[in-house]
Amino acid sequence: MSLATAIPEQATLFFWEGAVLFVGRISDTAVHKHNAIQVCVSIDTPFRVMLDETWQHTSYAVIPANIPHQLDASSGPIALALLDNDSCLGQEVVTIKAQTSSRSAAGIAVLPVNISEAQNTLRTMIGQLGESPIDSRDVARDPRIERAIEHMVEIPEEAMRAHDVAKSVGLSESRFLHLFTQHMGLPFRRYVLWRRIRKSITVIVNGSDLTTAAHAGGFSDLAHFSRTFKQNFGLSPSKLFQNSRNVQVIL
Repeated sequence: MSLATAIPEQATLFFWEGAVLFVGRISDTAVHKHNAIQVCVSIDTPFRVMLDETWQHTSYAVIPANIPHQLDASSGPIALALLDNDSCLGQEVVTIKAQTSSRSAAGIAVLPVNISEAQNTLRTMIGQLGESPIDSRDVARDPRIERAIEHMVEIPEEAMRAHDVAKSVGLSESRFLHLFTQHMGLPFRRYVLWRRIRKSITVIVNGSDLTTAAHAGGFSDLAHFSRTFKQNFGLSPSKLFQNSRNVQVIL
């Protein structure tokens, strides 16, 4: 599991479109893989990661999408980021092979407490690759994309269609899709999926059961939601939220 099992100690999960950041202690129980790119940085104690069937002690690990691995960070907290493989930020690191490093995790002196700080922490983590990751927020957003986002807020996640949203802002579908990825850093289809997952998580955090949450996010049933969640994050929602009192979720 990527988000893994939270050790009984408060952990924080930051979730926004295209990325997840987990800060806390975690421990895997099995080798797994998932569709997200994973970056792990120790906070104060090296952790263990298994790649190519070999365990390593490290302070930093980059694991590309769909690479089998296992993680053990039960001895100390880590910052663990999952990046959508189709996002602009993900594409910046997608060509990097699996790697680990024993060097210290410089730059994470203050742990994030909100989404803005979590995004800054993520950029710090990626910066340790020696890359200059794309940050779509640095691009002046096209007003038509701004209107499209406002329009999407008003319609259910399961009803979002690229053709309809493009028409609402006076763009062809192909032009809209190009501009959307350029300005949002994530393809429209993936953006909608992250919105649906986030909606389901919001419902869970507010106290509803998983089946209700699945339908709220526009998934056909709990199995569909669980399968999609696990494909992207390496862990079923039931596993992640079974100890919800130990995991603070910030959306």
